[in-house]
Amino acid sequence: MAKKTLILDGFKKGQYMSWFITTQAGNKIKVKLYDEAGNVYLEGSKQSTNIDPPLGQGSAFIKAEKVKIDIESVNANKLETWHNTSYISSATTGKQVGISFLLAGEDYDDEDYNDVYISICAWDKAG
Repeated sequence: MAKKTLILDGFKKGQYMSWFITTQAGNKIKVKLYDEAGNVYLEGSKQSTNIDPPLGQGSAFIKAEKVKIDIESVNANKLETWHNTSYISSATTGKQVGISFLLAGEDYDDEDYNDVYISICAWDKAG
């Protein structure tokens, strides 16, 4: 088993969060999206080389600080991830209005980085 936990810095209580998670792996991939208070926004798993359907997608208002994501690849010896966080800013004021997190993961030796893919955005306002 290979596992990683990441804190999504910049994601804040009260923001509206949306996520899309997919896998294309021979190993079972488990993903949990939650906050420091224990609120779980997504918990799911999938084992399939077919990318469709996604492991999970959805949205919610963030209920507490320190949003975290656990990624686990069952029966894998490694889990390499590449991730990036970027800010969403107003084109007119330059003020930050949201945040985006992308992750691509590899749990084998083929370096295709499609074993797990995660996209999460959060905005200060919904609507």
